[in-house]
Amino acid sequence: MDLIEILDIIRNTLYGLALFFALLYACLLVFIRHFHTQNNMFILNILINTITSIVYFIIYFYAVSYEMPASLCILFQYAFNIASMQGPCAFVAFTIHRFCAIVYHTKAFFKTKRWVILCISMQWIFVFILSLAFVFTAPDVYVCFT
Repeated sequence: MDLIEILDIIRNTLYGLALFFALLYACLLVFIRHFHTQNNMFILNILINTITSIVYFIIYFYAVSYEMPASLCILFQYAFNIASMQGPCAFVAFTIHRFCAIVYHTKAFFKTKRWVILCISMQWIFVFILSLAFVFTAPDVYVCFT
C-alpha cells in the first residue's frame, strides 16, 4: 500500500466515525422526549448539517475515484457550496436565536418552537439561495474529477 491508499483509509475511517456519532447523537435527541428543547433543536440542526456534509464528501471522493461524468460538475459544485456553508450558517442561526431570546426575553414569540423552526428554515433557505449565486456566476471555471 502506498501513502495515498493509507490516507484514503484514514479519511474514510474518520468520516465513518463522525457519521456514526452524529447519527447516534441525533437519534438520541429525536427519540428521547426529554431532550425536545429549543437549544437541542438547534443542536439537531447542526448535527443534520454535519451528516449531510459528511455524506456529500464521501460521495464526492468516491465520484472522483470512479471518474463520474463531467456533466455532474455543476451539481457537485452546488452541493459543495451547500455542504461548506451549512455549518457556519447553523451557528449564526443559533446565535440569532439566543440574541433574540436574551434581548427580547419578555416577548413570548421568541420562546416558542415556531420561532426556532423559523430560524432554522430561514438558515436553510438562505444557504440554498446563496449557493445558487456561486453556481450561476462562473460555471466555466469548475474543474471536476481531475
